[in-house]
Amino acid sequence: MTLNNIVIVQSGNEYLLYLENQILVAHIAMPDDKAYIADAKAFDHITKALGARWGVYSSKKKTQKG
Repeated sequence: MTLNNIVIVQSGNEYLLYLENQILVAHIAMPDDKAYIADAKAFDHITKALGARWGVYSSKKKTQKG
């Protein structure tokens, strides 16, 4: 799965986060409670922060002119 230009590979409750050029940027263990929806919400925030830091994420907010 890819979120915010960060590739996420899951193995049980552990997640490896890579840039698209296969550089590992994080190895994260989440609680083993099978709360995958909560994990996905957390990873949205985590990948935005990592993507911004690594220069692969940019918000696509449009400003209104007028």
